[in-house]
Amino acid sequence: MSTPLRKLIIFLVIIVVVSSSSSSVSNAFGLTPKVHVQVTNDLGAGLDLTLHCKSGDDDLCQHLVPFGESYVFHFRASMMGRTLFFCSMAWKEELHWFDVYKQYRDDDKCGEHCLWFIRPTGPCLMINQTTTNLCYQWPS
Repeated sequence: MSTPLRKLIIFLVIIVVVSSSSSSVSNAFGLTPKVHVQVTNDLGAGLDLTLHCKSGDDDLCQHLVPFGESYVFHFRASMMGRTLFFCSMAWKEELHWFDVYKQYRDDDKCGEHCLWFIRPTGPCLMINQTTTNLCYQWPS
């Protein structure tokens, strides 16, 4: 096999492997932008938010977020558009789960900076860092 053809085949194999791989491989090469997710406790004065976020690859552990404070985490989204981070959110007698980052849902809405405000009625996403919020109700 000639050297140029061999190099082309190796290059194509690398492209296929990287593009079809999990986010951890594409992250290692820095091929996707870093996404920042900020979750702010907007439950009300005196109410602490217990937050535990995970993805299929990462467990970010449990964090206690006082009212008015935020928890921030960063990651590189998948080249395949399938990145998902979900969190349990608890306060008083309440316990809810919510997907704080779904790449196919949030990529256009918040880009690389997703700002969530957790309220008693549900989580609200600040759209493109404006004053416009997209609020969701907690599932029954």
